Amino acid sequence: MCKQVLRACNALLIIATVTFAAPLNSILAASESSSLVSPWLNSTLPVLQKLETAPVGQGLPYAINNNRDCEQRKLITQPARNFIAGPNYQSEISTTGCVVRTDFGVVDVNGLTQLDDTKIAGQAVPYAGFTSVIPIPNSTTVLHYSSIPTNGLRVHFTKDILTSIKSEIASDGKITYRFAQQPDVTLQDKSGSIMPGYNDSLSFSNNGKWMVIDSPSRAMLRVNLSTFEVLPFAPTFNYDIGLSPQANTAISNDGRYAAVASKDFGVFKNL
Repeated sequence: MCKQVLRACNALLIIATVTFAAPLNSILAASESSSLVSPWLNSTLPVLQKLETAPVGQGLPYAINNNRDCEQRKLITQPARNFIAGPNYQSEISTTGCVVRTDFGVVDVNGLTQLDDTKIAGQAVPYAGFTSVIPIPNSTTVLHYSSIPTNGLRVHFTKDILTSIKSEIASDGKITYRFAQQPDVTLQDKSGSIMPGYNDSLSFSNNGKWMVIDSPSRAMLRVNLSTFEVLPFAPTFNYDIGLSPQANTAISNDGRYAAVASKDFGVFKNL
């Protein structure tokens, strides 16, 4: 289905598939009880088949949390310069990051951002009270978190990063991209209740239109990244038994197919 699923298949213990009984364009509010999720699913056994053989010596693609594909890339954070006065040379400073390509540039796992048509990468700094700048592939939308007293994190979205940040350029050429406003949207169900999420379970479709995330004590969610409506499709994992599921997830570009796998919990589910 996609690179993430191929990774997950290497770690499976027990395999099952799930599909919706309801039409996919029906948006369902997430339930407080995962026991209400199962009537929406129709379980069958999947058929796994080999798609290709990787060349000898080729490893798995780079990924963030084994869920989000990224590529290794050099990022220059300070340009080399010659000065007329004072020190006559400034060395280039660079780092190698695993970046996600978006509609505005590339962003690495730490929020280091290089906008299109620029040569210097700058640190993206979220608005006060929020953490992280998570890029969504082939999109101008980015994701943020904020803390909550229960399991998981609040999940927020800035719809257009380019209209939400201000650039600060230091005398040495280093750049900071600072968010000047709060995120536009907070993940919630149809009734307006906040839907916390576990960042380790997060994945996006390659076209940036869909997201999968586990909402603890609620459900595994598919999120439409155009409308931010949620559709539960599987029970959440139990995070209260001292064992992390380390969920591997993926979703197709049309949002019709999703996969969730956990080696420690012996689970592989297909939507």
